[in-house]
Amino acid sequence: MKFFYLFIYLATIQQLSFSQNPKILTVEVNGISDIKGNIVVNVYNNKEGFPTKPAKAKYSKVVKAVSKTMEIAFENIQDTTIAVSVFQDKNSNGKLDTNFFGIPREPVGVSNNAKGTLGPPSFKDAKFKFISSKTISITIE
Repeated sequence: MKFFYLFIYLATIQQLSFSQNPKILTVEVNGISDIKGNIVVNVYNNKEGFPTKPAKAKYSKVVKAVSKTMEIAFENIQDTTIAVSVFQDKNSNGKLDTNFFGIPREPVGVSNNAKGTLGPPSFKDAKFKFISSKTISITIE
């Protein structure tokens, strides 16, 4: 019985230490030329929907553009492989505006500053392992 209580005690201590040190992903967004509209950040944990379908993202945030460089933080991110997409919704209409061919009309960027060839960047090129708190930098163009 003593081992049972010791196990419960250790599990509680371990849980408290995790809750006191949440894993934080900080996304530094650079290249904001016009300080207007919103910055939209989406974190994907698989290739489905990346980077063009925000509804498929695991985590999302929308923040008002207030400076030419901004930091957006996500707390309690799970250990996994992720990729991040960012766009500036200059007209605050809640979506990425594109032209007739699907080319973005608003500034966009993804993790690893990956670039696409004849289309958006791939999850494979933008992904990275998230296992501890980390800051990444993405330049939007």
